[in-house]
Amino acid sequence: MPPPPSVSIIVPVHNDIAALRRLCDRLASNNASKTGYELIIAASNETEATEQVALEYQAKFVVSPANRGQQLNAGAALAESDLLWFVHADAVPPATALTDMLDAVERGQHGGWFRFRFSPPDTKARQGLAALINWRAERGVAYGDQGLFFTRALFAQAAGFSDAPLFEEVALVQFCKRNSRFNALDSEMIVDARRWERDGWIRRTLSNRALALLHRCGVPATTLARWYARKRRSE
Repeated sequence: MPPPPSVSIIVPVHNDIAALRRLCDRLASNNASKTGYELIIAASNETEATEQVALEYQAKFVVSPANRGQQLNAGAALAESDLLWFVHADAVPPATALTDMLDAVERGQHGGWFRFRFSPPDTKARQGLAALINWRAERGVAYGDQGLFFTRALFAQAAGFSDAPLFEEVALVQFCKRNSRFNALDSEMIVDARRWERDGWIRRTLSNRALALLHRCGVPATTLARWYARKRRSE
């Protein structure tokens, strides 16, 4: 019987097939150390194209409602490893990501996240905003686009992601920070800047912070999701 994989990589996806292929290729090419990992694609809808990608890359495939928290939990339920890593399809993980996480767990961490960096061009403005995001992650909440990872035991203890339509990782990350060694790694996750470019850098940043503040003040995520959806439709 083959040994269990060292890392289970869970990727939520909603029709972003081109980005998903790039991520799968990158994970395979970056894994120079041949660290054993399994890939789990958690789709929001069942499409032939998504299933084909899963087949090509020998990934497990699961479909759940169009809700990222439910997708991530559904993927985690299929995982065989004791280390769970959640990666957005449009992310660019560092080449050393797998060994970085395993080394951190070996040193006694129970999980964490990667430092945030925008996709090129690497301007001073992007560097400044990324630095603020990293500062916020250290002192508050690290979000899913920073490649959150957890030991299976910690993830189970925290009861996984919320099924709320926004901020599904907030309660989970807060629990982990309070109750375990849950810290940032030094290596960087490159985050696609397309949403900031689409919405405008200042508008996107202020909108994100406003949503986070309202959520912290107790406004339900369902209300915020409806407000955000209406706002997008009106633009």
